[in-house]
Amino acid sequence: MKYYKKLKLITLVILIVVTISGCDFANDYQKGIFDDDIEIIKTDDSFTYLEKLGKDADNKKIIEFKYFTGMDTIYYITVNEDSEITINFESNINKGDFKVVLISPDYEIITILYGTDEVGKTISVKKGESRIKIIGKEASGKVGMNIKADENVEIKSKEMMALEKDVEKLDRLFINLEESNSLEEIISQYSHDLDGAYAEGYGSYLCKSYTQEGIEKFISLLAEEETAIIKGVIEMLFSELSIQENIKEINSIIDYLDELKLDDFNNKELFIVHLMLSEAYVVKDNIQ
Repeated sequence: MKYYKKLKLITLVILIVVTISGCDFANDYQKGIFDDDIEIIKTDDSFTYLEKLGKDADNKKIIEFKYFTGMDTIYYITVNEDSEITINFESNINKGDFKVVLISPDYEIITILYGTDEVGKTISVKKGESRIKIIGKEASGKVGMNIKADENVEIKSKEMMALEKDVEKLDRLFINLEESNSLEEIISQYSHDLDGAYAEGYGSYLCKSYTQEGIEKFISLLAEEETAIIKGVIEMLFSELSIQENIKEINSIIDYLDELKLDDFNNKELFIVHLMLSEAYVVKDNIQ
């Protein structure tokens, strides 16, 4: 089962505000990046912002920042053959050092913009993945950028890349769920990242397996998990029972748990029982 076949990012707004006393907040490594090409070509970013406000729509991006130090990848550009892109960048830097660079697949660094400037040019990009980074050293100001390219050029923001990786991760989760044959396997697939259609799908698998294997097995398996996972799985189960308006199963759970002799239960098992009872009564009240 695959709930998302294609991810399309229309508009992304990022607001990061960090309260820090004083301006000397970047570490020594970040301060040394600006003039160090060996560090700049690395795939991992390292940066600190006192404040960052960014807007991203399609291939257009505007970023305002204060006391930016380090390197931050903005775009990933992938082509199957040598191509060209047209870039338009405009910056207004009122403090510190700032530049924009393109790093080719063979780690060549091309400086696109330095300090306050306005640039419009066509750049050749080699087959493979290139990256556009902003580099700063206690820089404050604003930069706007627009990239145009042919259809054979794939341009993705860092945020889009991260979202696609999350979707791929969840898609793999559901492939595993489809292949799972037991309640134990279903519980082991629980993820705190589940939301939306993925949460509904997981709840459906969980409820079906729970019905087949029973409440005793459910409690026994949950007792082997961490508290956060226990809470998440129980919430998923009762959310699905609520969606189904399965009052018969809710009453069955309440009756079973009320009759349990808890003398031999450990603290985690007691926690599971009390949490299940609490969720069951809430769902019952909502259904009725």
